[in-house]
Amino acid sequence: MHVVSADPAGPSVTVKYNGLLSGTYIVKITSLETAIGIILSENELDVSATITSIDVTQGSTEGGTVLTITGTNFSDEPLDNPVKVGDNYCLVSFSGNSGIICRIENKVHVAGDAEVIVFLKTSEEATCNVAGGCTFTYVTPSAALTSINAAYDVSELGHVVTVTGSGFDTDLTLTELWIDGFLQNTLTVTSTEARFLVTDLYSTDSNSV
Repeated sequence: MHVVSADPAGPSVTVKYNGLLSGTYIVKITSLETAIGIILSENELDVSATITSIDVTQGSTEGGTVLTITGTNFSDEPLDNPVKVGDNYCLVSFSGNSGIICRIENKVHVAGDAEVIVFLKTSEEATCNVAGGCTFTYVTPSAALTSINAAYDVSELGHVVTVTGSGFDTDLTLTELWIDGFLQNTLTVTSTEARFLVTDLYSTDSNSV
């Protein structure tokens, strides 16, 4: 560790921690003048990361499920903690010390149980402390699509995509349309029809829906 500052009156020492392999470490301070080391056993440094809960444990084999993973000692930088659910990556949109939010990529996965893994700077895996294991179950979606149409809607002042089918979840927060990786605005949802206002596109040639 690099000493940033020391205050004899405190007394206190501020140090910069540059990262270590997961584990618990004893902090020791050594004076260059006296060559005496002080072991702060009551102030152990715990740099191990753990998963304590996963809010959603089942989702479509087609991907798209959003997971909130709660735990300890995750990075504030989303790129530091890649997440995989089975063979598919879960694309991290938020990462903080106690939680990660990610969305499973739109890539077909076989139905069945899959392990949820949080990597620590790609070199280690966070310890799973979830009762029953860190497991996500891919299931064949019950919803089916029959048509997708887009047209300009004067009342919405933009293009609206209308998707028809069956088995849609009527909760607005659980029904999403993504185009070119951009989340569109959900307007209305019934069990057979969903309407979305197009808000973002890469270009007029967009076709990844």
